[in-house]
Amino acid sequence: MFGAQVIEYIWHDLETSNNKYYCWGADSSRIFILDSTDKLIENRIRLKKLIEIEPADDRLSQLYFISVKQTMLSKEAFDYFSNLQENIDKSGGLFSKMPSEMRGNIICISDPEKTVIGYVDVSVPTYTEKYIERNDGFYERPYNNCLSQITDDFESTMPVFYKTEGEELKAPEDCIDCRRKRNASKNKPAFWPTNVL
Repeated sequence: MFGAQVIEYIWHDLETSNNKYYCWGADSSRIFILDSTDKLIENRIRLKKLIEIEPADDRLSQLYFISVKQTMLSKEAFDYFSNLQENIDKSGGLFSKMPSEMRGNIICISDPEKTVIGYVDVSVPTYTEKYIERNDGFYERPYNNCLSQITDDFESTMPVFYKTEGEELKAPEDCIDCRRKRNASKNKPAFWPTNVL
């Protein structure tokens, strides 16, 4: 009836963990953010932009969690990482060709003349974390969203159908199975609030 490419999904009650609609995803930052307090009245950095997320991003559609680590650096370490960041910005990557003067405080014991990338500094990091809920007002449902693509027309070329509350409908697979999204998993993190799927 539906053709060979059709995959059947049973859309369970959204209020249970058995559905394929809600997933969790995790990712780590691939950048480090530097700032100095030299020109500030107090040795404290506030209101620094850490990340930018578009209002229509799925990550904001239910609950978003961010954990941030801040580390104080010595002046020598700060200067090294500032130069490294500037070089990355200009050359395009951490492993791009480095200027010969870009040396940290790490050396190769077997060949001291060999260029080594890195700097060792000792400090005590501080951590902060924040949850951003859908009803905080940051999320804006995209115009071309899944709700606008659901149909009861089984002549539609969309390859997936699902059942909910006795009704059979068709929709794109990406709209039904959250596991197809980037870094998505049905494994709920242990720290996640118990009242949120």
